[in-house]
Amino acid sequence: DVDVLYYCEKGREADAERGFRATIPSMEIFSKTFGVRYPYEKYAQVAAAAFPGGMENTTATTQTDACLLTVDAALDTDLDLLVSHELAHQWFGDLLTCREWSHAWLNEGFATYCEMVFTEQDKGADERDYEMERNRQSYFDEDAHRYRRAIVHQNYRYPWALFDRHLYEKGGWVVHMLRRVLGEDDFWKAIRHYLVKNRNKSVETTDLILAVEEATGKNMRWFFDQWVYRPGHPELKVTWTWAAKSGKAEVRVEQTQAKSGEAFRLPLMFRFSGKRGKWTREFTETVKKAAHKFSFSLPEAPAMFEVDPEHSILKTLDLKKEHSM
Repeated sequence: DVDVLYYCEKGREADAERGFRATIPSMEIFSKTFGVRYPYEKYAQVAAAAFPGGMENTTATTQTDACLLTVDAALDTDLDLLVSHELAHQWFGDLLTCREWSHAWLNEGFATYCEMVFTEQDKGADERDYEMERNRQSYFDEDAHRYRRAIVHQNYRYPWALFDRHLYEKGGWVVHMLRRVLGEDDFWKAIRHYLVKNRNKSVETTDLILAVEEATGKNMRWFFDQWVYRPGHPELKVTWTWAAKSGKAEVRVEQTQAKSGEAFRLPLMFRFSGKRGKWTREFTETVKKAAHKFSFSLPEAPAMFEVDPEHSILKTLDLKKEHSM
């Protein structure tokens, strides 16, 4: 019962169908996953010549005409990330929107992560992880070579200056990490409560924090304090040794950024595997100081050692391994 419309120049209708192919699948995925169905009576996308990207006007997104894919072009590329991103804004940006630009990550960070939600279900977890890695590198490049800032801050002259890799890519990673910390059930329960409670209203980050607490009973202020209101990210240096006599792996974790800043609180997973994958042991420890030492009992000397193997944390990692690993 939702009209889905594509506007393009005459003769490009088939190209519009190819370019916008992710629209209806992502609308179905988002409606089901968010627990709040698409909130309007129709959704249109207008492929406009010389338009640089996408603009999420309520019920009628303006898109670049690069979305019009010929048969040959569709063999090599798709515009699924852009299409799903702008559609996600109908919830995060239109159904509810940031009260002021300093909290614009509630629009853009969420829409960026919703690209991953669609990709995960449409193309699989590996493709999702690949896109997450691209986003990670994009944020790191800006952080290392341009500037470092907190996601939410008010030190700007023009609002458009905030629409950077911290807002989009790091913001999307924050949503991803919140999902991992809360777990699937609590995360989506919190997102649904956040959308329902604030429907047709404007929001700040504190509204999301409160919605998470009301829906799950978990106080996540520490999480938002370090990831949203503080700049930077964990820079981890991990070393380890195998103690054959005791049958234990000794692991040391340092947060090197803590030498000039604060330590992050992280649920950090360590994975050990035996030869040819005969056995696997996983341990998750809370890292919250500048340096930690951990000891893990194992059946034998591991053939592989991994830190954060599920890529759950936005971080840099200095991990020295022996050549066989």
